[in-house]
Amino acid sequence: MRLKEFFQDVEKREIALVIFTGLVVAWVRHGLQHHWKAWGSWGDFFAEWFVHTMGVALLIGIALAAIIYSHKFFLGYDRKEYGRELTFYIVMTILVAAIGIVVVAHWPASDDDFDDSSAFVVLVV
Repeated sequence: MRLKEFFQDVEKREIALVIFTGLVVAWVRHGLQHHWKAWGSWGDFFAEWFVHTMGVALLIGIALAAIIYSHKFFLGYDRKEYGRELTFYIVMTILVAAIGIVVVAHWPASDDDFDDSSAFVVLVV
């Protein structure tokens, strides 16, 4: 089976996007926590990837529930079939936020004097 044929199903693409987002989130967190050094072992890498993928899936579920249950109250109308679209937007938001954290973490300081206040970005994550 070719890769293009495998990903013709939308559900498979959604799952692949969530798994890829879990990988990116794991890489960003590990990089910030361990100053962009390699993982200790392949087992550590796969364990962190799995845990962060499950975290992304849990965040998707929480965000979907919050959006679905508050949609009619805040927007005044109700939509029934929009779970797949919302899932895509939530996953892409997580992915863009993770990439944004990498950009901000590698942004050079504005002056030569580095103080601890610019380390706030690392502390937040």
